[in-house]
Amino acid sequence: MLADEQTHTMPGTRDEVATIALLMRQADLAQFEADYRAALELVVHYYSDLFADGETLGSGEGNLVFTGSDDDPGTLENLTAMGFSDASKAIETVRKWHYGSYPATRASAARAHLTELLPALLNTLGNAGNADQALAQFDNFLSRLPTGVQLFALIRNHQQLRKLLVQFMASAPRMAEAVIHRAHVMDGLIDPAFADDVTHQDVLVAKVDAFLGEGRSYEETIDRARIIGQEQQFLIAAGLLSGTLSATIAGEQFTALAQALLRRLFDAVRAEFEKRHGKIADAKVGLLAFGKMASREMTVSSDLDFILLYDAPLEAESDGDKSLTTNHYFTRLTQRLVAAITAPTAEGVLYEADMRLRPSGNAGPLATSLAGFKSYHRDNAWTWEHLALSRARVVMADGDLGYVIDDAIAEIIERSRDVTKTIADVLAMRKLMAEERPARHPFDLKARRRGVGRPRIYRAVGPACSRCQGRRSAGTDDQGIAADG
Repeated sequence: MLADEQTHTMPGTRDEVATIALLMRQADLAQFEADYRAALELVVHYYSDLFADGETLGSGEGNLVFTGSDDDPGTLENLTAMGFSDASKAIETVRKWHYGSYPATRASAARAHLTELLPALLNTLGNAGNADQALAQFDNFLSRLPTGVQLFALIRNHQQLRKLLVQFMASAPRMAEAVIHRAHVMDGLIDPAFADDVTHQDVLVAKVDAFLGEGRSYEETIDRARIIGQEQQFLIAAGLLSGTLSATIAGEQFTALAQALLRRLFDAVRAEFEKRHGKIADAKVGLLAFGKMASREMTVSSDLDFILLYDAPLEAESDGDKSLTTNHYFTRLTQRLVAAITAPTAEGVLYEADMRLRPSGNAGPLATSLAGFKSYHRDNAWTWEHLALSRARVVMADGDLGYVIDDAIAEIIERSRDVTKTIADVLAMRKLMAEERPARHPFDLKARRRGVGRPRIYRAVGPACSRCQGRRSAGTDDQGIAADG
């Protein structure tokens, strides 16, 4: 509480300790010290009991020796049996750890934990598929970790946590980065409530609301959004890697998190904006999501694809000290929202924002009036823009504006079309995508032909339907309407 520092370190002088005692409503310094020591000893006792019956960390493969300058023959044999093709290189790597070459292994407590942990850790690395590569990645991770005591203690006593960490090294480098910068995110994985937290949207949204609700200023709310956003993204991704979540549920949870953060940030931005510029009478605002956010299929690396729509008198002005006309008001409000989401702070970047699907693309205004939105899609929009509307979804709206936007989209999607022209437009669009964004490698599933982002195209037969303007046949020939349309 003193100097607004977040620390658990007691002061060094009796006078400063006496101040702490008074803050704890204890005027007798000697009694406070006795109570404080008793509390510490009780915690140590409980914590020791917590792991008293922990798993055995022995390798089961014989001794592992990493001291001395020469490689131990038995250790070479054991490491080879574990799956390391270059056992000598593995010994050299581990020897660096024991010599305290990295900040994370310089503390004696860290090296003590690492010594006990090592047999189980090497077994886990050996089972990763490519033991040598996994060890090299873990070594790189360890070289950049600022401290190791807490992390080593955790993975020493939790086998599943250890396996997850090795999985991060092998297949999720962004998650490994999160552990480097915020080692405490691993704590959430051993919380008994972890499974409930990452599988239930109401629990996730409640955590976001509670954490952001503690912000004491607009700036703190922006930082808190990044903290809770990054931590929950990490936990959802960990649930996916561990098998706690299916890919479908993970997509829904990533989306629920993004949607909750977008809504709360918009509320904060709006309140801050209105302090200076006031409000426009009878104005309503809505946020319309596109892409993966709209279809609830977001991943840990997805951006926020949305536009801001408003319904307000065009000639009106806001009632604040710095009044603005309707168009300028909502354009600046949108700029503030995008900045709140994308601006890098000490806590990092929350999301990238993609607003190219607004009328006229990047050349158009950031905010769009409802009347302008209807007019553009009635007279000027391209076929691909109407395809994008087929899965657009309102994620926030004032009053009944959400229903009004839904009705406008339904009217656009359901209108009669020239089927031949629509098919030609779709084929031209997919050809352009293939040329401009070719697959970078065979596993680039978003860009490769027939991958996630290159859906099969079906021949349109029979009367048009309301969603894709063409009934899909069972064939898989590359003519017709895009299947995801």
